[in-house]
Amino acid sequence: MKKQPEKTAQTKQALMDAFWETAKRRGIQNTTISEVTKRAGFNRGTFYVYFTDIDDLLYQAEEEIMQDIRMQFLTIDPVKTDIGTDFLQIVSLRIMELFGHYDEKLFLLLGKNGDPCFVERIREEVSAIFTHILAPETKTPNMEYIAVFATSAFTGLLLYWHENGRKISINELDKIAYRTMLFGMAGIITDSKCNQENNLK
Repeated sequence: MKKQPEKTAQTKQALMDAFWETAKRRGIQNTTISEVTKRAGFNRGTFYVYFTDIDDLLYQAEEEIMQDIRMQFLTIDPVKTDIGTDFLQIVSLRIMELFGHYDEKLFLLLGKNGDPCFVERIREEVSAIFTHILAPETKTPNMEYIAVFATSAFTGLLLYWHENGRKISINELDKIAYRTMLFGMAGIITDSKCNQENNLK
């Protein structure tokens, strides 16, 4: 009997893995219970032990990612962290690490044929976390708008990188995201222009 919970967890994970494998090939909206159970090697009855339908499986799969996102950001201690440059660097790094860890799953969810509900969930979640961490320390008004802007910018940047063949490394992408948050577009453009002028001298 001691092995039963472990076996149960393994069965559920096998179904979720089969879902992701099928979704990568056919798209999230076109993935069916029959395809998932066939790929996992189980019957439909086994599927319904763990999930009410394919949408429930998708929600639970997304929730695993959301829990990790919460853990990654809620462990940032604003008291021990410089809310300026240190915070931006930590946020940038952790977002890149999350995308690196979940890779195709996140890109699949956030892409053109992904789950619009997840896009909204991740925006709301990360925005709430940013506001929770920053607002009490900085007293910045309308922090939720700033958080939404940062979240949308990060996801847009990462999706563009992925959909255009990942032509630069994730580390280079992290530097772009961090420098843009730190200096803003005007600061980066001005800095690049100054460097070009210096090289011509």
